[in-house]
Parts: sequence; structure tokens; C-alpha cells
Amino acid sequence: MANKSLLLTFVILFGVLLSGCAKKSEQTAAKGNGMKYAQLLGITPEEGYTRVDVRTEANGEPVATYLLVPKDKEVPSNLPKGEVIRVPVSSLVVNSSIYAHPLKELGSIGVIKGVIDAPYFSMPEIKAGLQNGSITDIGNMQQPSVEKIVTLHPDGIMINLFEGMTTSEMPTAGVPYLKFADNLEYTPLGRAEWIKFLGLLTGKEKEAQKIFNQVEAEYNALLQQSKEATNKPKVLVENMYEGVWYVPGGNSVSAQMLNDAGATYPWAQDKRNGSLPLTYEEVLAKAGDADIWLLKVFGQQLTKASLAEMDKRYTQFQPYKTGKIWYSDTSTSGLFDYSAFHPETVLSDYLIIIHPELAKGKTPRYFKQIAP
Repeated sequence: MANKSLLLTFVILFGVLLSGCAKKSEQTAAKGNGMKYAQLLGITPEEGYTRVDVRTEANGEPVATYLLVPKDKEVPSNLPKGEVIRVPVSSLVVNSSIYAHPLKELGSIGVIKGVIDAPYFSMPEIKAGLQNGSITDIGNMQQPSVEKIVTLHPDGIMINLFEGMTTSEMPTAGVPYLKFADNLEYTPLGRAEWIKFLGLLTGKEKEAQKIFNQVEAEYNALLQQSKEATNKPKVLVENMYEGVWYVPGGNSVSAQMLNDAGATYPWAQDKRNGSLPLTYEEVLAKAGDADIWLLKVFGQQLTKASLAEMDKRYTQFQPYKTGKIWYSDTSTSGLFDYSAFHPETVLSDYLIIIHPELAKGKTPRYFKQIAP
């Protein structure tokens, strides 16, 4: 039951993290914020500092403004309103392994001195740091340890925002929250572009740009490849949890990525961007004849027999009968940790599974086919 609860948390979180408020073309560049795809992040170089604006809605007011001032320079006088952050930072508390991976890519994993919700971190470097004491377990997001934050006194506490979330009552011990809204972005590349903010914080701007350029090139190359497909197989996703079947809304980034992979998504016409809570009957009626089934488990090696043991009604779905079921064991696959800033890896998996004729013998990174 613990594993199931943890997986549900991950599934809903992953759905939100890959959600956007509206489906937009990846080729539509953000305007007026210095970004190419990101709609919720603004980066503006100024004299003596860089201004970073974070929003939760594309046309909304900033929920946070950061004024990044190099440590080797004096803080300019008459700065506009905003949180002054001296960069590059040397210590951070991080609330999600989603940010640990890009920090590692940037060569800045060492700035992580504390983590929130430590059990959710699977990266070996973080686990080792927690064990040897170089990284501090700050507690959970609802009740982080003020005493430990005071002792560490990091340069910032990184958190990812959700719609309706407030940090006004969360303890800071005088340490600023570095708010990230990448999970609310409109497109996969829009979210991936937030690595530029991490690059600014760590003094690795060039490295961040290089990583993003590679992600962009690979994603768009896969997108072009998917256009060679001559059919669009119907794809069912996820499975039941305590009587509810959660699927991504039609305006979610998850749905967009399935479309980019040349799939037909049964809920593509839905205008919501979060997870849709459905009954078994609703899913069967709309996707019982699906060609492919993609789902996630936690700590399980899935077989057709074990899937039927979860709910014998699953045998009614066409993919169960044909064996075209692919699953990701998120306890080991790295899907939740790595894919947020590397959407090209998920798109690649989808393309391999949905259109193997275009994959040229490649195997998926996160998913594997269910055993007979």
C-alpha cells in the first residue's frame, strides 16, 4: 500500500509537472521575456545585475522577482523591488530531485547542501551525501526544520510552485525561497528552458545554454521524424488507483507529447491541463480499443498476470489481449527525475513504442514491454 500511495503521488505530480495551461506550438517563441519558449520565466540583463521574473500565468504579474548580483561586484544602488541573490550561489536547499539532475549536468551538484522530502531523492550522489553528512535532511515540505535551515544558512531554498500554492506561511529562517514555476509551463521545451535560470544561479550560463540547445535540437528532430508516420495508434495511459483512473487532460504537456509522437490520445479534445479523475467504465468506453497502453508502477516487475491481479477488468482492454503494454518502474527508471529537463528522452521513448517502424531498432530508456 505504501508503494501504491507513493506511486499515486508521483503520477499526479508528474502530470502536474508536465502540464501547461494551454496547448501551444513548440515553434511559438515567448515574447518580451528574453526566452525562446518559456512563458513563465523572464531573464533581463541589466547594468550590474540580471533580473529574473517568475510567473504562474503567461500574462500575469510576477510572483517573484530576483535580482542576481555577481559576488565579485558591489550591489548597485537604486535597485528595483526584488530579492537580491548573490551569484554564483555556493549552497542550496532543494525540494525535488527534478532539480538535482540539471544541477549535476551543470557541474554544480556540490551546491546542494540540504534536501526537503529526502525519501524521494534517488540520485546516488544525494543518497551518499545524506549518509556521510555532507547533505542535510531538512524534513518534509509541510514542516521543514527551521533549526536545520538556520544551521546551514544556504543562499536559497529551491521550490517548485503549483497553482494556488502559497509560501507565505512557510518558515524561511531568513533564507529566500527560489521559486520555480517550470512545472506550470505550456510546452516541453518551455519547461526545459528553465535550466537557464539554474545556469544563472550557479554561474554556468554558457553550459546551461549548450545543454538546452542540444535538448531543443533533439526534440525537434524527433518531432520531424514522427511526421513520417502514416498512422496514429490510439494510446491509453495510466491505470486505476482506489477506484479512480487518473489520465492527463487534453491540454497537458503529456497529451501534447503523445501527439508529437504521432499518437491518437483519447482525451485530446478535453481542454483541461491537470489530471482527469475517471471511472473504469469511462476509460473502457473511450479507450477499450486502444492499440497501446503506457503505465507507471513503483518497485514492480509487471507481467500480464500481475496486472490482472491488480484488477481483473484490465483483461477487457485490447492492449492486454495483444500484449502491447509498456510500463516504467519509476523506482529505478529515472523517469520522474530526469525527464523534466530532458523531454526529448520521453518523446524518444514514445516514438520507439508507438512507431517502431521509425525507431530503427532502438530500445526505450524508461519503459519496457510487459512480460507475458
